[in-house]
Amino acid sequence: MSETLYVSMEFDAKQMIRILGNDLYDSPLAMLRENVQNAYDAILERKQVDSAFEPVININISDTQIIIEDNGIGMNDDILTNNYWKAGNSGKNNAQALAAGVVGHFGIGALANFGVCTKLEILTHRYGENKSFESEALRDKLNVKESIPIVTRNGNDIPVGTRVVATLECQGSINADSAINYLRQYIEYIEIPVYVNGMKFPKKTTSFERKISGLQITSSAYSYKLDIGYGNSFPLQVYIKAYDINSYGTRLKGYIYLNSSEKSLMGLRNGFGLSNINVLSEYDFGGVANFDCLVPTAGREAVSRESTQFVYSLLQSIEKKWTEVMSKELICDKYSEFLKYVANHFELNLASHIKIKVANEDKFIELGDITLENSGNYKYADGVDATVLTKFQNSSETILSISDNAFRKRIQRTYLQYVKVVSIPNEIQVIREYSSKEISIDHFFVLNELKSIIEDDYYVKGFDIKLADISHYLNVFVTHDLDKGSFCIYISPNNNDVNRLVTIRKDNYRLFTPMAKDFVRVVLYQQFSAFIPKGVKERTDYITRVLHNIKDEYVIPYDMMGTMDEMISKLRANEISPEDFVKFARIERNKHQQTINKSQVGDVSEVITNIETNALNKSIDALNSLGDYDILPMPPIMCLDVDTKLRILKTDTMTPVLQNNQMFMALTDRMVKQKRIFFSAPHTTRIIWSMHRLIYIFTDACGKNTLYYDLELTRKIPNSTGGKTIRSTTIITKDKIFVPIVPDLYEYFNLNMDEKLKFYVHFDEVESM
Repeated sequence: MSETLYVSMEFDAKQMIRILGNDLYDSPLAMLRENVQNAYDAILERKQVDSAFEPVININISDTQIIIEDNGIGMNDDILTNNYWKAGNSGKNNAQALAAGVVGHFGIGALANFGVCTKLEILTHRYGENKSFESEALRDKLNVKESIPIVTRNGNDIPVGTRVVATLECQGSINADSAINYLRQYIEYIEIPVYVNGMKFPKKTTSFERKISGLQITSSAYSYKLDIGYGNSFPLQVYIKAYDINSYGTRLKGYIYLNSSEKSLMGLRNGFGLSNINVLSEYDFGGVANFDCLVPTAGREAVSRESTQFVYSLLQSIEKKWTEVMSKELICDKYSEFLKYVANHFELNLASHIKIKVANEDKFIELGDITLENSGNYKYADGVDATVLTKFQNSSETILSISDNAFRKRIQRTYLQYVKVVSIPNEIQVIREYSSKEISIDHFFVLNELKSIIEDDYYVKGFDIKLADISHYLNVFVTHDLDKGSFCIYISPNNNDVNRLVTIRKDNYRLFTPMAKDFVRVVLYQQFSAFIPKGVKERTDYITRVLHNIKDEYVIPYDMMGTMDEMISKLRANEISPEDFVKFARIERNKHQQTINKSQVGDVSEVITNIETNALNKSIDALNSLGDYDILPMPPIMCLDVDTKLRILKTDTMTPVLQNNQMFMALTDRMVKQKRIFFSAPHTTRIIWSMHRLIYIFTDACGKNTLYYDLELTRKIPNSTGGKTIRSTTIITKDKIFVPIVPDLYEYFNLNMDEKLKFYVHFDEVESM
């Protein structure tokens, strides 16, 4: 015989309180949020039937109690019995409450208190009724039947509204500061005043200075109005408010307010905070989305999936319109978030004010200036090596350089490809090489002269020099054959400098070789110097030292230098060795005085006779070499047939032949006599100056030997201290060596009629190990 047993589902009241009142919420402070939300909802409901009252919420926090008071709609015994004290049954799901825009509707707010409280007292009076009620619940007795009394009192005993008194389980567990910090995200946008321990809670507004107001937006999904404000400097401050929103024909109550200062988007209902909405803003906008249609999850950790999708869809629409607004402003070119958006959602009209650099120029143009009609006037370099761009010239088209910035690069590429601008290849190519039979006799002699100069002046062998058509409109191109350890210099037959040499050879042969040497030094050397094998450089250094019998110099550091008396004293005190004293004494012998007067100042043209008429002044290759920021060892300007007594050379002409230098100073005769061979080879020049000191530091092409030339000035350099590496422009005459004076010191060396410039000179050579 079968037997049936019936049981009832039982609830552990204490465990349910722990789950509902503590674990369900993210913080013990959540009880504050729930009670303030109830107070706010009560005020919203009263506003529906009584628009004249002045709403207020008061929060008082002590070590033992939290009291929340409002003057909202209040409760009666029926609401207390069937809604407030009954978990899961909310009185806010009726038409009146929903019309008021209430926030809560889960019906578990009262239980949230018992996660941190042991007792809850309620004093309440419902608007329009003549009775008030007092009720009290103890946490330890909640599982006892009929354990919560509701006492009826005269309506005048308690003002309209509700007073909740919660007794804390742990004294001091909630204080005013933590309460304010926690509540800020929930109540900073509500329009009702809230006081915490008598202090008014600070509020935020959505007001800002509008540049655009009431911009009507209509799409298939939405229609709304936009107010927009933004600055003119970066980082760009942006404010956007969308309102009067219709979604698929349905009017929504609320607005979305975005700005560039906040980084998170808070969901609000009727101004009360629900939770952060995790949506991606491509402009990193934050702010608030305040809509009655937003639905939070029970624990307030998020809004529902549908709510999130709605906000995200609206945000996408707003950011698209904001992009269209910004695309018409010139500042959009510097707005990184705008560039990122356009790169990810490219439209031709959005990119018109975005700029692109013109290669090898400090110039930018807007993409909108490039159209399908004029695109033939442009080419663009995408990832082309900088050395290629430096050499790119003689093109009738404007060459554009694609940016390294990822988003700007993507926009520029897409735009230029759309308007059919052609890219240039990365690698330079020799298109056609001319044989000796195909070139003229004049060109043959010029090439032969250039090759002889390189072999004789630069000690280089085993290379070729040829005429060729070169890609990228280049006039000169040097290739290196690693297997053979040689290189080839290709020169375009259209090279204007070479064609000038052809003409000079016919018309004035005396100037032909000097001009050819200038062309090698200014144009060719920087290109082939990198291809000279290291062994050749070392061999050249060795040969020059042997031929001129240069002896090593003793050198001591600057910090060991002093007067002869000081050094003798140091020697007697055993502070320096006898060897160091000898070094110092030898150094002192190299220290000598130099005086320059006005009669020793003259024009550069007295030394370099063709300086103003030199065709290289207008050479595109020579001018481009000045823009090359790689400073290489440079050979000197050789004027060995010139004998001059000048010690300062000046010119008003800025010319590539002189690397744009306009003033030169002669080194002392002793320096010239001892170190002349050093300056005959390529070298670098660094200059340092301050107060009474001017120091030149010259280093040979191998980096093995450094020569310093130290001027101790009797007259102070006024208001100037500095140092820089310059392009070596050393001029060697029959008995003089001139080195550049930097523009910073032109005024110092610009002597008046009776003025003399006197200084002491020390020089020495250091061999690097």
